[in-house]
Amino acid sequence: KATLRLDPSEHLTLRPNQLVNVRIRDLEVQEALVVPSRLVMENSSGESYVFVLEEQSQARARKVFVKVLSNQGGELLLERSEQGI
Repeated sequence: KATLRLDPSEHLTLRPNQLVNVRIRDLEVQEALVVPSRLVMENSSGESYVFVLEEQSQARARKVFVKVLSNQGGELLLERSEQGI
């Protein structure tokens, strides 16, 4: 159970027993990367990683370990890595 206080607005009409959808932003990150969850793999130790193409190559990819910050709706929020993603 939660209590929510709202500032009155001319566009806001609330009635008793009315249901509402509320989004709560519980994470704020200055620099991150959002990718589809199917692109992030996990090794046997539970570490998450992605494959990144080398800058000048279309055939060489390298494994970059990442930290998953959030997982919502099939998308992952990744912390930017010093390894270059």
